[in-house]
Amino acid sequence: MKIMITGFNPFNGEKVNPAQEVLKFLPDTIKGHRLVKLNIETSFEKAASQVYDALLAEMPDYCINIGQAGGRSGITPEKNCY
Repeated sequence: MKIMITGFNPFNGEKVNPAQEVLKFLPDTIKGHRLVKLNIETSFEKAASQVYDALLAEMPDYCINIGQAGGRSGITPEKNCY
């Protein structure tokens, strides 16, 4: 199985983005499943095309997109993405 995981670069003057940093600590495989790690730009237009192109190139079984949102005190899964 192939799983693509995306994270974003820093934005709004931040020096780091935890969503980008976590990619550095993920292994290349977990229990025999290949992880494809993709750092994407924090720009709706650029991010959408980067993810789309990577999906076509890698054809992952699953794609997990992680991000950072100010003002939240914990993990808050989103039901929709734009």
